[in-house]
Amino acid sequence: MNRKIALFLFSLGLAATAGAAHMDDFACREYCALERQTCQAEGGTNCQLVERQCLMECRHV
Repeated sequence: MNRKIALFLFSLGLAATAGAAHMDDFACREYCALERQTCQAEGGTNCQLVERQCLMECRHV
């Protein structure tokens, strides 16, 4: 449970950073990989799609 909370807070921090400034490609990949891992940990079924959408939003495509 503590790990999920830590991942959630980490994701919030990255999301706040992403909103304030454009992240470079490496940061986007790291952030979106974490989003996919969180999705998988929660038993999601379309986690690869979540990661792709995250990358598109992060890179402002």
